[in-house]
Amino acid sequence: GANSIKVTLELGEERAEVIVEDNGRGFGTGKLTLEPSSQIGLSALQERITLVGGNLQVGSSTGHGSRIQFTVPAGPEAAGNEELEDF
Repeated sequence: GANSIKVTLELGEERAEVIVEDNGRGFGTGKLTLEPSSQIGLSALQERITLVGGNLQVGSSTGHGSRIQFTVPAGPEAAGNEELEDF
C-alpha cells in the first residue's frame, strides 16, 4: 500500500481544484473505467462532480501509485447550487 499521500487544493474565484496523489500499488495497467460496476467510489465521485458542473480525471499504473484530479465551480454562484443539498 501507499506510505505517502499528497493532497493539493487550489481555490480560485470561479473554480476549485483538488489533486490527490499517492505512491501505492496503483489500479493496474488496463484502462480504468468509471462505470458503476467497476469502481463504486470513483463512479459515485464522478457522478457528483458532474452534477455540479465539474470534471474528474483519474490516472494510475501498477507500481506507480494513483492520481485523482477534479475541478468544480466555486464562488457565490456555486454556493447557490441546489444539487449540493444531496451530499
